[in-house]
Amino acid sequence: MAVVKVDGSGPKTLRVGQSQGSVKLLAVDGSSGTFEIDGSRTRIAMGSSSFSTASSDKGKAREVLTADGNGHFVTTVQVNGHSVQALVDTGATTVSMSAATARQLGLEYRNGQRAVSQTANGLVPVWIVRWDTVRLGTITLYQVEGAVIEADMPGVLLGMSFLNRVKMVRGNGQLELVKN
Repeated sequence: MAVVKVDGSGPKTLRVGQSQGSVKLLAVDGSSGTFEIDGSRTRIAMGSSSFSTASSDKGKAREVLTADGNGHFVTTVQVNGHSVQALVDTGATTVSMSAATARQLGLEYRNGQRAVSQTANGLVPVWIVRWDTVRLGTITLYQVEGAVIEADMPGVLLGMSFLNRVKMVRGNGQLELVKN
């Protein structure tokens, strides 16, 4: 079973094979669910707060994220084709991750430019990079500036180098992103 909210509806529990609007639950395993959304198959990690829909608004790619219990928007993104959980962070300048996360994902970053960045924990050494692609559901952006931080950080931040390139509308505990 999976609990879903589709297009602002209230939470609904789906069993494998059941649908809510254009979303059908195909399978569930210990860490994710496989859904068919508007005819496309997608795997969403357990605890993720996003779902994909094709946009009917002028053919633009659109994603709707639902806030978690703390009011944060956490979703799965692909950075250069590697999936990772990310926190939407309008306070982060770039799509950022720790060096340990970048190594774990097999992302090359040491060809980037060395710099120092001011973070909530003070000054830290970073590598300024350019990700070939950053994808959130149906939204794919190319040549997105990023930072790989030589310090511990809890996860990946989906910062303004991505967010400035999409339209954001927030309301009713949801964040809608539409590709410009």
